[in-house]
Amino acid sequence: LTTGAACGIALGVFLTRDIPQVDSLQFTVPLQTTERTLGVLHVDSLSSAGNYDINVNQGTLQSDNYAFIFVKGKLAIGKTLLTIKAKDVQRSYGQPDPEFSYTLNGFVNGQSLGNSGISGSPEVGSGTSEYTSAGVYDIIADQGTMFSDNYDFAFVNGKLTINKAVLNVKVNDASRTYGSANPEFTYSLSGFVNGESLEAIGLEGAP
Repeated sequence: LTTGAACGIALGVFLTRDIPQVDSLQFTVPLQTTERTLGVLHVDSLSSAGNYDINVNQGTLQSDNYAFIFVKGKLAIGKTLLTIKAKDVQRSYGQPDPEFSYTLNGFVNGQSLGNSGISGSPEVGSGTSEYTSAGVYDIIADQGTMFSDNYDFAFVNGKLTINKAVLNVKVNDASRTYGSANPEFTYSLSGFVNGESLEAIGLEGAP
Protein backbone atom coordinates (compact mmCIF):
# COMPACT_ATOMS: atom_id res chain seq x y z
CA LEU A 1 0.00 0.00 0.00
CA THR A 2 1.14 3.49 -0.72
CA THR A 3 1.24 6.09 1.98
CA GLY A 4 -1.73 7.89 0.40
CA ALA A 5 -3.76 4.67 0.19
CA ALA A 6 -2.90 3.79 3.75
CA CYS A 7 -4.00 7.21 4.86
CA GLY A 8 -7.17 6.82 2.90
CA ILE A 9 -7.94 3.48 4.53
CA ALA A 10 -7.12 4.84 7.97
CA LEU A 11 -9.32 7.83 7.38
CA GLY A 12 -12.10 5.61 6.12
CA VAL A 13 -11.97 3.45 9.23
CA PHE A 14 -11.98 6.52 11.42
CA LEU A 15 -15.06 7.91 9.70
CA THR A 16 -16.87 4.59 9.80
CA ARG A 17 -16.22 3.99 13.46
CA ASP A 18 -16.73 7.47 14.85
CA ILE A 19 -19.25 9.26 12.62
CA PRO A 20 -22.80 7.90 12.00
CA GLN A 21 -23.55 7.19 8.37
CA VAL A 22 -26.32 9.40 6.95
CA ASP A 23 -27.88 9.63 3.52
CA SER A 24 -28.51 13.37 3.62
CA LEU A 25 -28.19 16.38 5.83
CA GLN A 26 -30.89 18.98 6.41
CA PHE A 27 -30.07 22.60 7.22
CA THR A 28 -32.51 25.12 8.62
CA VAL A 29 -31.66 28.57 7.28
CA PRO A 30 -33.70 31.69 8.13
CA LEU A 31 -35.78 33.04 5.28
CA GLN A 32 -34.36 36.07 3.53
CA THR A 33 -30.76 35.64 4.77
CA THR A 34 -28.24 38.36 3.99
CA GLU A 35 -26.85 36.24 1.16
CA ARG A 36 -30.42 35.49 -0.01
CA THR A 37 -29.46 31.83 -0.36
CA LEU A 38 -32.87 30.70 0.86
CA GLY A 39 -36.05 32.72 0.71
CA VAL A 40 -39.43 33.53 -0.79
CA LEU A 41 -39.09 36.59 -2.96
CA HIS A 42 -41.83 39.22 -3.09
CA VAL A 43 -43.96 37.51 -0.41
CA ASP A 44 -44.92 39.29 2.80
CA SER A 45 -47.82 39.56 5.26
CA LEU A 46 -49.97 41.15 2.54
CA SER A 47 -49.51 38.27 0.09
CA SER A 48 -52.70 36.37 -0.68
CA ALA A 49 -53.36 32.84 0.51
CA GLY A 50 -51.81 30.23 -1.78
CA ASN A 51 -48.61 28.28 -2.45
CA TYR A 52 -45.32 29.99 -3.18
CA ASP A 53 -41.89 28.69 -4.16
CA ILE A 54 -39.15 28.84 -1.54
CA ASN A 55 -36.09 29.44 -3.68
CA VAL A 56 -32.60 28.23 -2.82
CA ASN A 57 -29.21 28.81 -4.44
CA GLN A 58 -25.59 28.15 -3.56
CA GLY A 59 -24.90 31.30 -1.62
CA THR A 60 -21.66 30.73 0.31
CA LEU A 61 -21.81 26.90 0.35
CA GLN A 62 -18.48 25.36 -0.72
CA SER A 63 -17.03 21.85 -0.83
CA ASP A 64 -13.99 20.21 -2.44
CA ASN A 65 -15.83 16.90 -2.81
CA TYR A 66 -19.50 17.74 -3.30
CA ALA A 67 -21.54 19.50 -5.91
CA PHE A 68 -24.95 20.81 -5.00
CA ILE A 69 -28.39 20.30 -6.47
CA PHE A 70 -30.97 22.79 -5.31
CA VAL A 71 -34.64 21.85 -4.95
CA LYS A 72 -37.32 24.44 -4.29
CA GLY A 73 -39.67 24.14 -1.34
CA LYS A 74 -43.21 25.42 -0.95
CA LEU A 75 -44.55 28.10 1.36
CA ALA A 76 -48.26 27.48 1.98
CA ILE A 77 -50.20 30.56 3.11
CA GLY A 78 -53.56 29.46 4.48
CA LYS A 79 -56.66 31.58 4.80
CA THR A 80 -57.22 33.50 8.04
CA LEU A 81 -60.38 32.67 10.00
CA LEU A 82 -63.00 35.41 10.22
CA THR A 83 -65.81 35.04 12.78
CA ILE A 84 -69.30 36.23 11.87
CA LYS A 85 -71.64 36.49 14.89
CA ALA A 86 -75.33 37.29 14.75
CA LYS A 87 -76.19 40.04 17.24
CA ASP A 88 -78.63 39.27 20.06
CA VAL A 89 -81.94 41.15 19.89
CA GLN A 90 -85.31 41.14 21.63
CA ARG A 91 -88.86 42.16 20.88
CA SER A 92 -92.36 41.64 22.21
CA TYR A 93 -94.85 39.01 21.14
CA GLY A 94 -96.97 40.30 18.28
CA GLN A 95 -94.23 42.53 16.86
CA PRO A 96 -92.40 41.70 13.63
CA ASP A 97 -88.81 40.57 13.80
CA PRO A 98 -86.30 43.43 13.68
CA GLU A 99 -83.67 43.57 10.96
CA PHE A 100 -81.01 41.15 12.09
CA SER A 101 -77.37 42.26 12.00
CA TYR A 102 -73.98 40.75 12.67
CA THR A 103 -70.40 41.52 13.66
CA LEU A 104 -67.15 40.42 12.01
CA ASN A 105 -63.98 39.73 13.97
CA GLY A 106 -60.57 38.52 12.85
CA PHE A 107 -59.42 40.93 10.15
CA VAL A 108 -55.65 41.22 9.73
CA ASN A 109 -53.29 43.73 8.13
CA GLY A 110 -55.49 46.62 9.29
CA GLN A 111 -58.27 45.52 6.96
CA SER A 112 -62.03 45.93 7.36
CA LEU A 113 -64.97 44.62 5.40
CA GLY A 114 -64.67 47.45 2.91
CA ASN A 115 -61.06 46.79 1.86
CA SER A 116 -60.66 43.08 2.56
CA GLY A 117 -61.81 41.88 -0.84
CA ILE A 118 -64.73 39.95 0.68
CA SER A 119 -67.72 39.80 -1.60
CA GLY A 120 -71.34 38.95 -0.86
CA SER A 121 -72.99 38.87 2.56
CA PRO A 122 -74.04 36.29 5.14
CA GLU A 123 -77.59 35.14 5.73
CA VAL A 124 -78.93 35.91 9.20
CA GLY A 125 -82.42 34.85 10.29
CA SER A 126 -84.50 33.12 12.94
CA GLY A 127 -87.50 31.70 11.08
CA THR A 128 -89.85 33.39 13.56
CA SER A 129 -92.79 35.74 13.03
CA GLU A 130 -95.08 37.96 15.07
CA TYR A 131 -97.17 34.86 15.84
CA THR A 132 -94.23 32.96 17.40
CA SER A 133 -94.78 32.40 21.13
CA ALA A 134 -92.73 34.18 23.75
CA GLY A 135 -89.38 32.50 24.39
CA VAL A 136 -85.74 32.43 23.27
CA TYR A 137 -84.84 31.41 19.72
CA ASP A 138 -81.61 31.02 17.77
CA ILE A 139 -80.66 33.63 15.20
CA ILE A 140 -78.84 31.53 12.62
CA ALA A 141 -75.81 32.97 10.83
CA ASP A 142 -74.83 31.26 7.57
CA GLN A 143 -72.36 31.94 4.78
CA GLY A 144 -74.92 33.11 2.27
CA THR A 145 -73.05 34.61 -0.68
CA MET A 146 -69.86 35.50 1.21
CA PHE A 147 -66.60 34.68 -0.58
CA SER A 148 -62.96 35.58 0.00
CA ASP A 149 -59.58 34.53 -1.39
CA ASN A 150 -57.87 35.17 1.94
CA TYR A 151 -60.46 34.48 4.67
CA ASP A 152 -62.36 31.43 5.82
CA PHE A 153 -65.54 31.95 7.84
CA ALA A 154 -66.80 30.69 11.19
CA PHE A 155 -70.36 31.44 12.24
CA VAL A 156 -71.78 32.03 15.71
CA ASN A 157 -75.53 32.16 16.30
CA GLY A 158 -77.23 34.93 18.22
CA LYS A 159 -80.36 34.89 20.39
CA LEU A 160 -83.78 36.37 19.71
CA THR A 161 -85.72 36.91 22.93
CA ILE A 162 -89.47 37.30 22.42
CA ASN A 163 -90.95 38.91 25.51
CA LYS A 164 -94.57 38.61 26.52
CA ALA A 165 -96.90 41.30 25.21
CA VAL A 166 -98.38 43.56 27.89
CA LEU A 167 -102.10 43.13 28.52
CA ASN A 168 -103.82 45.93 30.44
CA VAL A 169 -106.40 44.87 33.00
CA LYS A 170 -108.61 47.81 34.03
CA VAL A 171 -111.32 47.70 36.66
CA ASN A 172 -114.47 49.26 35.32
CA ASP A 173 -115.89 52.19 37.25
CA ALA A 174 -118.98 51.44 39.36
CA SER A 175 -121.43 53.32 41.59
CA ARG A 176 -124.12 52.64 44.16
CA THR A 177 -126.19 54.53 46.65
CA TYR A 178 -125.37 54.88 50.26
CA GLY A 179 -126.61 51.90 52.19
CA SER A 180 -126.74 49.61 49.17
CA ALA A 181 -124.61 46.57 48.69
CA ASN A 182 -121.62 46.82 46.43
CA PRO A 183 -122.33 45.88 42.82
CA GLU A 184 -120.40 43.11 41.11
CA PHE A 185 -117.15 44.64 40.00
CA THR A 186 -116.01 43.98 36.47
CA TYR A 187 -112.88 44.63 34.45
CA SER A 188 -111.82 45.09 30.86
CA LEU A 189 -108.73 43.85 28.98
CA SER A 190 -106.82 45.78 26.34
CA GLY A 191 -103.54 45.28 24.52
CA PHE A 192 -104.32 42.16 22.52
CA VAL A 193 -102.11 41.67 19.45
CA ASN A 194 -102.34 39.64 16.27
CA GLY A 195 -106.11 40.20 16.17
CA GLU A 196 -106.53 38.04 19.27
CA SER A 197 -109.23 38.33 21.92
CA LEU A 198 -109.94 36.98 25.40
CA GLU A 199 -111.67 33.96 23.94
CA ALA A 200 -108.85 33.24 21.47
CA ILE A 201 -105.85 33.36 23.79
CA GLY A 202 -106.98 30.72 26.26
CA LEU A 203 -106.54 32.96 29.29
CA GLU A 204 -106.95 31.05 32.56
CA GLY A 205 -108.20 32.31 35.89
CA ALA A 206 -109.44 35.78 36.69
CA PRO A 207 -108.11 38.89 38.45
